[in-house]
Amino acid sequence: MSEKIDAKLDQLKGSAKEVIGKVTGDKEVQAEGVIEKTIAKAKEAVVDVQDAAKGATTAIKDALDQNDNKSH
Repeated sequence: MSEKIDAKLDQLKGSAKEVIGKVTGDKEVQAEGVIEKTIAKAKEAVVDVQDAAKGATTAIKDALDQNDNKSH
């Protein structure tokens, strides 16, 4: 869960940097903010996929265990 919180914080930092770049007219800072925010969103998506895979693995193991218990 911590990785997801870190990704959200990185998104916020990227958004802040983007806004600061817009306000100050600094296109480089603005672009850095957009890039940082995009990378953080990708990291969050990876964490979501990992969590889903773990959940699916657990569900499969549970189903197999139940099946084994019924056959004994």
